[in-house]
Amino acid sequence: MEAFFGGRIAEFVTFEPTRATTRLGFLFDATLEKTVYRAAACVIINVIAGFFCITRVRRSCPGECHAACRAELIQKIGNGRVAGIGIPGPVLESFPSHNSGSADGDVVFISGEGLISPEGTAILDGPSADRVLLVGPSTAGVAALEKIPHWCPYGKG
Repeated sequence: MEAFFGGRIAEFVTFEPTRATTRLGFLFDATLEKTVYRAAACVIINVIAGFFCITRVRRSCPGECHAACRAELIQKIGNGRVAGIGIPGPVLESFPSHNSGSADGDVVFISGEGLISPEGTAILDGPSADRVLLVGPSTAGVAALEKIPHWCPYGKG
C-alpha cells in the first residue's frame, strides 16, 4: 500500500491493502479498531514522517540488499534469541537462535503486519516493549515518532 504527500511516497506492506483519499486530520481521535485502518494509519504516518524528515526510510530496498541486511542484523544482535511477530517463518528460521513458536526472545522483531496485529500491540504496550526491534520500511514512521528501535539500513527515501 502506498501513500503520497507533498511529493513524497511511502509504503506499507500488508495483506489487507486499501485505497482511499484521506487527510491527516482524520487520524486524530480515530479508534482504528480494524487492522485495515491501522495499516492505513501507518502508511500515512510513514509518508508524513518522511515529508518532515523525521525518518529517511519510506520504501523498501532492492532484493540484492537482503543478504547484507540480514548479516548486519545477525552481527548486531549477537547470540541473542530472536522471536518475531509478522515475520515469515523461513526468515525467522534463517537466524542462528530463533523461537518461531512465540514472541519470547531476547529480541522481538516486529514487521509492519505485526505492528498492526493484536499481538504486536500487546507487546508494545506490555513489559516486553524494551526487547522490540521494528523492522522494515513499513514501521519506520511509527518507530521514529515513538522512539522505538528500528532496523532498515538499506531502505530507500
